[in-house]
Amino acid sequence: GFKSIVHIPHGLDSLQAAAMLCAGVTSFAGVKKTNVHAGQWLAIFGAAGGLGHLAVQFASHMGIKVCAIDQGRERVMDLKKLGATAVVDSNATKNILVNIREICDRQGPDGILVISPDLGTYKEALLSLRPNGTVVALSLPPGSFDVDVFDLVMHG
Repeated sequence: GFKSIVHIPHGLDSLQAAAMLCAGVTSFAGVKKTNVHAGQWLAIFGAAGGLGHLAVQFASHMGIKVCAIDQGRERVMDLKKLGATAVVDSNATKNILVNIREICDRQGPDGILVISPDLGTYKEALLSLRPNGTVVALSLPPGSFDVDVFDLVMHG
């Protein structure tokens, strides 16, 4: 049977509603699972994509400070318009870890949402995370990858 019923507002196109019930729910659940609250920092890697731009909007509406990370100046500047507190163009940043930590109170974000399937992103996420922070993955790189336990203990 049905577990829940959602009222779709009059005038909302069925295709838009379907997207919100798929990508929207996935993005919202990812933000919630980071356990980041209003006034805290959430870094979103892959923020300009289909899930990321929704996560930016949900988090900012929840009062969360959002550091949105993606590639390309134009793409990241659009994220400011969607509510990101700060943006990082990973193509234009010499040291992304330092940049993210500086933005997020010089300690790193309280939580990280990884939407990019890039393997290097996972290492960047673990190394930029504030101690006792949370990383939530909404995408995975192909194959397997190693996690440095020292990095995990020291930064997560």
